[in-house]
Amino acid sequence: MELSDTESSSDEGPQPQQSQRRQRHNAKKRNRAKQNLDKFDLKPQYKIGDDISGPYWDPDTDPKRKCPTWYGGKIANVTVVNTSSPYGPICKYDIKFDDGDFVADVPEEMIFTQSDYELSHDYTDNKFKLIRDVTDKHTKDNWAKMVGYYVLTLNKEEHKFTFLTDAVAKHDKSVVERKGEKTNKADLYQPKNLKALLKEYRAAQSEKMSQSSKLKRKRTEESGLGAPDQSSKYVGVYCDKRDASKKWFASVKFNQQQYQIGNFFYEAEAAFAHDKAVELLGSGDMLNFKTKAGFRQSKKEEKKRLNNNEKGMSSSDIFSKVSESLGGDDALKFDEKPTGDTLAHTRKFKGTQFDKSVNKFRPSLNHNSKRYRLGSYDLEADAALAYDSALKAVGRCDECNFSSTAEYNQTRARELQRRQKKPDSISPAEIESFVAKQFDTLETNDVVGVSVPAEKLHGVSSKAKKWRSCCSSTYLGLYKLKSDAGFAYDEAVRQLGLDRDTNFASQQDYDESKRKEIRQNDYNENDGLSAVEIKDKVSGFVSKLQGDSASKNESEPKNETSPQPVPKPEKRNRPLENNAPEAKRTKTSRYFGVSFVKGDQKYFATLRHSKIVYKLGSYKLETDAALAHDEAARLLKFDAELNFGNSAKQYLRARAKESAEVGGPAEPVLTAANMIRGHLLKIKNPAVVALDEAIEKKWGRCIEGELSNMDKIDPDSVQAQNKDECVADDTEVIEIIDDSDSNCGERKDAASTLTSDEHPSQDRSKSVATEATAAVSNVAGIDAERSGAAALKSMPVGCPVAWSIDGNSFCSGEIVAVSKTTQTKYGITPSNGGASVLVAASGLAFGFNCHVTVARAPGETLKGKVLFFKRSSDSFVYQVRVEMGSNRFQVLSIDHSHLEFRRVSQAERESPRKLTLPAAAEPRKPSAQQQQDVQQAKAIPAIAERIQPPEILTLHDGDDIHSTNSTITAEHSLSHSTPRSSHQPYHGRSPNEYCRQHECRVYFPRWLVRHNETKDRLECAFLVCILSRFRFVFRVFQSKPSDYLQHEDRRGSRPSRLNEIGRKYHCSLRLVKQTSEPHIFIETQPGKYAIQDIRKAKESLEDRLLDFIDNTHKDGSNGRLFYEIALSCPNLHQRNNHTVIQRNPFSADKEMDWQNISSLPYSQRRGPTSVLHQIKRETNASVNVKLCGEQFRVRTRYCPPYVWLIGSQPRHVERAKEIIESSIAHFMNSNRNVHFQRENL
Repeated sequence: MELSDTESSSDEGPQPQQSQRRQRHNAKKRNRAKQNLDKFDLKPQYKIGDDISGPYWDPDTDPKRKCPTWYGGKIANVTVVNTSSPYGPICKYDIKFDDGDFVADVPEEMIFTQSDYELSHDYTDNKFKLIRDVTDKHTKDNWAKMVGYYVLTLNKEEHKFTFLTDAVAKHDKSVVERKGEKTNKADLYQPKNLKALLKEYRAAQSEKMSQSSKLKRKRTEESGLGAPDQSSKYVGVYCDKRDASKKWFASVKFNQQQYQIGNFFYEAEAAFAHDKAVELLGSGDMLNFKTKAGFRQSKKEEKKRLNNNEKGMSSSDIFSKVSESLGGDDALKFDEKPTGDTLAHTRKFKGTQFDKSVNKFRPSLNHNSKRYRLGSYDLEADAALAYDSALKAVGRCDECNFSSTAEYNQTRARELQRRQKKPDSISPAEIESFVAKQFDTLETNDVVGVSVPAEKLHGVSSKAKKWRSCCSSTYLGLYKLKSDAGFAYDEAVRQLGLDRDTNFASQQDYDESKRKEIRQNDYNENDGLSAVEIKDKVSGFVSKLQGDSASKNESEPKNETSPQPVPKPEKRNRPLENNAPEAKRTKTSRYFGVSFVKGDQKYFATLRHSKIVYKLGSYKLETDAALAHDEAARLLKFDAELNFGNSAKQYLRARAKESAEVGGPAEPVLTAANMIRGHLLKIKNPAVVALDEAIEKKWGRCIEGELSNMDKIDPDSVQAQNKDECVADDTEVIEIIDDSDSNCGERKDAASTLTSDEHPSQDRSKSVATEATAAVSNVAGIDAERSGAAALKSMPVGCPVAWSIDGNSFCSGEIVAVSKTTQTKYGITPSNGGASVLVAASGLAFGFNCHVTVARAPGETLKGKVLFFKRSSDSFVYQVRVEMGSNRFQVLSIDHSHLEFRRVSQAERESPRKLTLPAAAEPRKPSAQQQQDVQQAKAIPAIAERIQPPEILTLHDGDDIHSTNSTITAEHSLSHSTPRSSHQPYHGRSPNEYCRQHECRVYFPRWLVRHNETKDRLECAFLVCILSRFRFVFRVFQSKPSDYLQHEDRRGSRPSRLNEIGRKYHCSLRLVKQTSEPHIFIETQPGKYAIQDIRKAKESLEDRLLDFIDNTHKDGSNGRLFYEIALSCPNLHQRNNHTVIQRNPFSADKEMDWQNISSLPYSQRRGPTSVLHQIKRETNASVNVKLCGEQFRVRTRYCPPYVWLIGSQPRHVERAKEIIESSIAHFMNSNRNVHFQRENL
């Protein structure tokens, strides 16, 4: 019932308000229903028989179901508990595990798919940054409260997924769709799916292209008989079902008019007719076939598919039919015919070109690297006929434009009609005679050539009037017939098992092609080889490729017309170095990653991966270079094709065969293996390179400052000073414990001691890859007896030198001989025991610890020792420690021209110099507080040493941290328990003083051992238990160790592990245990590498302690251990208040980031999780939090419970610590025990 105007006006006031209120209510109701519908779709509903990962509780050990373990199984039964949840029905499931166990009434929030369960471990580490887990805390549905669904953000759009696997797959698929073929594994969340995603991407792109081509064909297929009932894969072709013959029709559109060409039995014939019509009319439409060979091949495949023996029409007949269709009155449907301007620039025939300057067609032919011009013609048909005549003159009849004279006459008549021209007086005979004159000077061999079939075969190329067959750079011989060469390629593909296209689908196709080629070229029927002979011939080449010794005795089939057998490769005589040609040409090798350089007569091995080329050295034998390629691929874990696979016998068999073919003395296998191993040690691991760059970026200033201090020393001021008044400072005085060893402080090549399995790319020294000692002596004519007379004054025999200097990499050795020819060269024996090398004088520098005489001015002779060298523009600059007398030294920067090698007597080596420190460097007296602490420690009885004293940490004097007694134990303190460290610039040599740049003190955390163990137990645990399984063999070049470094293992008399670490990183390590804070003191000589050596030694100690803690299973004490060690080494770790940069012990690659910790009290009851949500909200989820303790997932066996924080920004980490400590203080004041849930942001 409708209201009148008066009634509606009377209720005009209140009605709008009521309607608006009702509309808002209905909108909220609809939104709520929509949200509930979306929620209902997100919850998974498992069915009976689905594969899942479910929890299992041992009924004997865990009857209350508190500690579940997830295993694979299937759903056995489903029980619906509640159907009123907005997320869907709440269910419980019965699970039957794969091993036969059965668990009933499992909640749905504890069941996952197997793929989601595997990915959940990566999701906890915040790996999937664009995916977040959404939970609902205000619902009674435990699945929504604890598990939730996943939201993926792509291009500011959110996509909801029930399973994490679907969200990850959607992200990876979007990345591949955006980047395409440029997608890398690092761009995906699941790199293992890259190949499958790229395959799917290529298929989608192919489908898009096919759809686009179909759309183009649909636009061009407009027939006068009505719309086509069946589409074709060709342009301009369709089939009308109304036609009883079911033939294919061809049509073409020109100047907005449609031409019907006719019907054809085969679809390929109609497509070829469309192409000829397009060429005649010059419409510019898309063609179906580029050549006649493509048409013939398509027609052949169509006949085979239809299993029809109907011959069909030839190409000439099709051309005639098209010409008649376009030339008749019934076919032309428009009054205005195409003019000359429209068709003048259209090129329809091969070998013709339109010249705009004379408005004529000019034919030309390229033959035997020469170009023959065949005149100019008004009609293109005449120019095409001239080109055909030239082809016949050189024997290339299959490339002609016209197959017969009738076809030429029809084409010429059609062209005259189109161009509206009168027939000229030129005849075909005159054209042929004119062309014949152009080829009268050709030799007979040029006239009679090999006729090239139109088909292009895989792996076949013409060479010397024969056909050459190759497969994967493998030579398969020469053949007279092209079909035989193509069949040889197919046979090689089958024998090698390659996934490639072949030339012939069957033996019948090959026989047909061979008969056709013989008929076209007028060969004899017996020409060529039979299929059996070709197979035997290919088998010989394949067997030779695979290194099969049996193939050596197989003979080639003898035939008068067959090519000569391939001769054996001649013995390669390696030329001398001085006679090597400058130009180098490469030769194809039969192995992957191997190339031959003719100038050096060697094989070079390389490995390509991700646009990076790894050079693996040169080798005399091809098999050695191939093995280097395989080993490099295994070391870097690249998915590259291997030459020998995992078979060592195959390599040894191929190497023995190659050595017999080459002749001459072959290098032993052990020598080749050492050369390969030396080149593999050069390869740098990307992860180690990134870590080195980060260390160089953070500590480069310290190194530059140290070198700048060396350069600022004025040598003139040193001479002016009196020896008695000379004051030693940090830059002039160097403490020497013992320099009796001639190799003291030398940075030797670690390639001879490290194995490839342990840190293959961490070594920076260059390994020596050289030729044999005999070859070096033959090249340079080195004679040890004549070396004294020929040696230079600056570098005689016995001088330690360095060469191949590239940044921080170099090789070290000792001169054994000198050769003076056109250029002075030195014979050097490397320090790692390798073969001798020959190095020019311009590339040599004095080695480390080389004794030299400094002569900066006439009459001045100062004794010194080389500490460091660096390359300048044309020479070297050295840092030399010069003796100033009375145990005083000075470091000077001196050019190479002012140095001369100095021989050291045996007496001087046996009497090492020891430095007496001046009074300014004496340790300062301990403060009153320190003396009191020492007295209290001495007063503690021996029995009380087993009990750890309670402690709390308080701050004094800025950043200094001291340990004092208190009534509050460390377990309930809110600060971290860290040994004493300071940032104040102390001076002297006291154990607790500030460490300089070339020394460090690593303190033991007091919680590392149990309360009933003493410091001796700590020492024994560190020196024996921790390092007993780590044994490294290094050259002894360190100075004499102190008493603490002479500690012997209880199981043997080998040196202690501290000494082994010191030898590895060029440091001295000793255990200091007399003080109340036992620690390891690390020291090295000042220099460019001091910080790196100290850092590597400290990290090695951390790894040993980490192994002691984590020897059985993952322990949560690792985070606190690394954090407290970082606090005790302030000169190695960047610090912001109590937040330091340290390695992540819970990560496999141990990346560096900002860390901090907060101690937690013991607790038994669950508490709220608002603290972790507050951290996530205020730090934008950039801080990772781990709860470590007995009551948490990450258990600790050694230290009290704590919260471990790590993040990329120090302010975020400090803010997270403030939130945690304030929350702990609040609950402790309320007398409530707190237990954080096991969450990881």
